[in-house]
Amino acid sequence: MIEIHCNCAAPAAVPESMVGQSVACPTCGQVTHIVAGEPLNMGAGVADLDAALVADGDGTTATTKYLLGGTVDIQIGKLPDRHIVLTGPLVSRQHCRLVRVDFGPSCWKIVDTKSRNGVLVNLHRVAEHDLQDGDIVQIGESVFRYAVARPMAAVSPAAMASQPARAAVAAVSDMPMGRPPRGLPTIGISAPRGPALPAPVCPSCDKTLAPGAKICVDCGIKIKDGRPLLTSLGGDENRLAETARAWIQLISLVIRVTPMPIPLRSEAYGEHRPYAIWTIAILTTIVSIGFFCFTTSADADHTGPPPGANLMLWSPWAGPPELSSAMMERVRDAARHLSGDDRDELRQEFDPAGNMSDDDLVRLEVQKLLAARRGEFHWYQLVTHAFLHDNSSIFALAMHLGGNMLFLLVFGTRVNSLLGNIVTVILYPILAIGAATVYLIATGENATGPMLGASGAIMGLAGAYLILFPVHRVVCAMWIRLGLFFRAAFTCKIFSIRGFWFLLMYFAFDVVESAITPAGGGGVAHWAHIGGFVIGALVGLGVVFSRQFDTNGGDLLSVTLGKHAWPLIGKPSAWVLHRQTAGMIANKSSGAQRVA
Repeated sequence: MIEIHCNCAAPAAVPESMVGQSVACPTCGQVTHIVAGEPLNMGAGVADLDAALVADGDGTTATTKYLLGGTVDIQIGKLPDRHIVLTGPLVSRQHCRLVRVDFGPSCWKIVDTKSRNGVLVNLHRVAEHDLQDGDIVQIGESVFRYAVARPMAAVSPAAMASQPARAAVAAVSDMPMGRPPRGLPTIGISAPRGPALPAPVCPSCDKTLAPGAKICVDCGIKIKDGRPLLTSLGGDENRLAETARAWIQLISLVIRVTPMPIPLRSEAYGEHRPYAIWTIAILTTIVSIGFFCFTTSADADHTGPPPGANLMLWSPWAGPPELSSAMMERVRDAARHLSGDDRDELRQEFDPAGNMSDDDLVRLEVQKLLAARRGEFHWYQLVTHAFLHDNSSIFALAMHLGGNMLFLLVFGTRVNSLLGNIVTVILYPILAIGAATVYLIATGENATGPMLGASGAIMGLAGAYLILFPVHRVVCAMWIRLGLFFRAAFTCKIFSIRGFWFLLMYFAFDVVESAITPAGGGGVAHWAHIGGFVIGALVGLGVVFSRQFDTNGGDLLSVTLGKHAWPLIGKPSAWVLHRQTAGMIANKSSGAQRVA
């Protein structure tokens, strides 16, 4: 027989045939799963099932305990045929396994089976680890305490004979460490085997923790240095990879090589649904397509600006329009066939002294005609330009709009999820205005053409992301296709990189390009990217210093400085108190409404 223990009632004995089954306590609700890789023999409970993975309840959920038995490896993952089935986006299909090392007391080793998000033991990612009593094991979103039954006091043979065979799996230590952030189950740490360790004190909330504790889950920090515990927004990495590869194979027919990583997904965490960014993305797509259709189908007035020109951003200090090399060749050809009357008319307008060549006269006339077709600067263009994209061709529109919307959805939604929808709706046009202003100041009279596109505002959101989520990973892709169509050699690599390094790479690219490309030239508004990014980073720093939003310790200052950042931005325990107070106010308010 196997004896099941909980904290509220006497042990309950169940037969060994219950392996693979679950037993629930009718009083406290504790659910005990009896797990083994093979059927157990009668009497196995005497020397087995004395170790368990325990996920303690938090008041709203019951304690869950997995008793570990047998000699065959215990498989853990998302697949339904695993011995321990866990759910959640961070859990792989075949995540890890438990390997029996010894009996009496039981010793188990956890082995990561090359899962994407890995296995954490006491906050350290491990390939394999011999579990010790009190170890904290994190598998995906699930956090467990590894518990081994304490040795029982010596009893007489007669007393042992009078009791049924049982597994001495008792509750180990109920010293709570507090509730983990974002809904993870509360966990406790028991004293490890060997000499008793001193009970540490959290440097943030000053609470005395369990002996040997290395983290304070209430504050979400490591005790030693005060750095935050990183909690990421997970996802099914296998499904993401399969979907991404299918789309990349199609896109690679057009974009055959990627010199820089292309972002696919961010693991940064936020509590709000990013409705604002979704709405901005949809609105920008509709307006950009409508603008393309309108400008290409309307009958343009060749004596004035084309339709919709004043929705794009024009510099108030723009100089004469620049002529491309192809246009200059046409100018020289026209000059060679210039008639005498036309020459006299041009000299009367541009060169009364008669010092200019025919090439210069024709060039000035062409620049005059082009200048007449330019729009005028209006203040509203500082915002409207961010909702328009390249209308020179369908391909140019698809590349420009598609790239910007990808970055907006990857990074903008994460900032939106943290700041909320109202703040994002206010922030986005501010970033667009800031990026456009920096562009106008930096290019001056060299900005002879219009500027349009959402990249400046999006880089502003990326700058805020850099400060708020620097270490959260960004899933990226790079690919190359050589040859033609179906016989081409196609290689695709999907990997993850810290957001800090990814965004600095793109920012450095804009800085280098702005240095080697003439101001206002090159076809890409690098100064708008730089300006938006810097302004967004300043906004992110303002969020961190003001502590108006809970970044869960994932911001740049907390990650790099740890507890040394607290004099600048406050202790993490202040946010714990803030959340508790907000929850009490919300509960009181909802209760009053129900009474009314």
